[in-house]
Amino acid sequence: MPKSIVIVVADDLLDITGDDSLMREFPHIQEFQEHSTTYSNAFVSTPHCGPSRNAFLTGRYAHNIESKNRTGYYRTQNGYYLHISPGVEIGSAQGVTAMEFSQEHS
Repeated sequence: MPKSIVIVVADDLLDITGDDSLMREFPHIQEFQEHSTTYSNAFVSTPHCGPSRNAFLTGRYAHNIESKNRTGYYRTQNGYYLHISPGVEIGSAQGVTAMEFSQEHS
């Protein structure tokens, strides 16, 4: 059976060990963190969340993969934003089953 890799990228969160309201809303996040590799300090090459995630997942600068904010280079189909990251496309091209979920905040 092939191994699974789950990458969860979250930003703008309070310390997940100290915010009780977050623990009530996501009761299993603490257990998930305890069995995971976590990084608490990161730097990005762009202030926009989508392009910075794409850069992280591909290991390339956002401007080198033409990843811009929602008014920029996201591909569209029938008028809907696909929000497909280059990391997912690269993995899919090599036979890796990949999915990406994201939360948009307004």
